[in-house]
Amino acid sequence: MMKLLFKKFKTKIKNERGFSLLELLLYIGIFSMLLVTFFQLLTAIFDVQLESSGVSSVDQDGLFIMNRLSYDIKHVQSITTPASAGQTAASLVFTEDGDTYNLSVSSGNLVLADVTRGTSDRLNSVNTTVSAPSFTLLSDTQGQGYRTITFVFTVNSLDTQRNTSKVKTFKTTVGVN
Repeated sequence: MMKLLFKKFKTKIKNERGFSLLELLLYIGIFSMLLVTFFQLLTAIFDVQLESSGVSSVDQDGLFIMNRLSYDIKHVQSITTPASAGQTAASLVFTEDGDTYNLSVSSGNLVLADVTRGTSDRLNSVNTTVSAPSFTLLSDTQGQGYRTITFVFTVNSLDTQRNTSKVKTFKTTVGVN
C-alpha cells in the first residue's frame, strides 16, 4: 500500500515540474511581439491626435481672424494704410469710432493695436503664428463711393513634434463704405 501511494506521489511530482526553457522562450517572444504592436498602435494614435490638433488650431485661428477683420473693416470710417487704390501694404491702419488702429504682425502674432488708447490685442492663439499679411485697397469701380479691401495671411501651427506642423493661407475681400 505504501508503495502504491509513493508511486502516485512520484508521478504527480513529475507532472508538475513547471515550464521548459523552450516554452518560456516562446511565451517571451509572443509577449514581446504583442508589446511592440501595442506601442506602435499607441504611437500612431498620438500622431493622429497631434496632427488633428495642429489642423484644428490653424483652422480656428484663421477663421476667427478672417471674421474679426471682416467685421472691423466693414465698420471703418477711414483707411490710412494702404493709402490709395491698388496699393498693397503689410499692415492696415484705419479709424473706427474716433480711434486709430494698426493691424500688423509682430513676433509671429497678428496684433490689433489701438494707437489712440495705447492698447493692443493679439488675434491668434498661442498654438499658432501668423505670417505674410497683405492688405490691398481696391478702387471703386461703380462710382458709388464703395471701396474693397483684399487681405491675405498665413497661419502656421506650432506643433513641431513629429513633423505635424500645419500651414494654411487665408484670403478674402471685404467691402467698405
